[in-house]
Amino acid sequence: MFVRKPTIALLLATMLGGAGCRDRDDPERAPYGKPADDDFTRTRERYEADLRERLDRIDEQLDELARRTDAKAHEAADRLRAERDRLEPQFDQLREQAKSGWEEASQRVSRGFDELQRKLDDALDED
Repeated sequence: MFVRKPTIALLLATMLGGAGCRDRDDPERAPYGKPADDDFTRTRERYEADLRERLDRIDEQLDELARRTDAKAHEAADRLRAERDRLEPQFDQLREQAKSGWEEASQRVSRGFDELQRKLDDALDED
């Protein structure tokens, strides 16, 4: 039996087109934008928790530095605590940061914490 080429093409298009379709009423299908928003929210929450832990460790190290008996350690603790206090509002602002500026803002805050940690480590290493 002779089958025309347009009939075969139509049959193939119907089969292939229907194979990739999903039911739009599928309850497990997330609306557009939802997975990315959820990923961003989880990323922000993890980053916030990690930074909060870093801040707590820095506070403990600042307390340790302040407990030392020499004046140089007390001066360093006061100076670094002031620097830490300047960083905290930036950390708080990250909670409200829009996704579009998140990468730049989080890198800026991380660099500030890295620099503070480096200075704190140097002060703690001095005897």
